[in-house]
Amino acid sequence: MSGLASEFGRNRRAVVRDDGREFESLAAAAIATFGSLSNPHRISRACKTGKPVGGHTFRFREGGAR
Repeated sequence: MSGLASEFGRNRRAVVRDDGREFESLAAAAIATFGSLSNPHRISRACKTGKPVGGHTFRFREGGAR
């Protein structure tokens, strides 16, 4: 897989941003935060470390993807 399809396929962990907004995937959170799909790994790292990225903190949603 490559491009957009692979980004959405690999990054299906649901996350919650500090403002309460929920995202179905790391890719969706990256698009909302950075305006592109180029940084979903930064969202994942932020969830694991608790450090802010893009002006927000993130956490993985309990129970995973819907």
